[in-house]
Amino acid sequence: MQGEEFGLDRPEASLRWVLDPIDGPRAFITGRPVFGTLVALLRDGVPVLGVIDQPIIGERWVGLAGQQTQFRGPFGGRPGCRPCSRLAEAELSCTSPEMLNAAETARWHRLAAAVRRVS
Repeated sequence: MQGEEFGLDRPEASLRWVLDPIDGPRAFITGRPVFGTLVALLRDGVPVLGVIDQPIIGERWVGLAGQQTQFRGPFGGRPGCRPCSRLAEAELSCTSPEMLNAAETARWHRLAAAVRRVS
């Protein structure tokens, strides 16, 4: 098992759970409902299962290697992207560009300049 708060346990194991019990601690601490719990299962370092759960807003995404992502939420719908034939028609979103290193920040700005909208 591996987690942000407690490091890696049994590094030799072929199966490893990776946990982030509160993804979005700033949102959690300030009472905004957009924090979540992240869970992944890796086999020999390769992700085979991933779960994003946002309990307050009732949304959950489950990804399983080789299968379409499953989504459950109060507004229904299916996960995916809307059709977009050109980058200039795309929308770009990031939790916070401040979390990027210098090289990533430069790429972020180039990409942001190429898309229709940054949210």
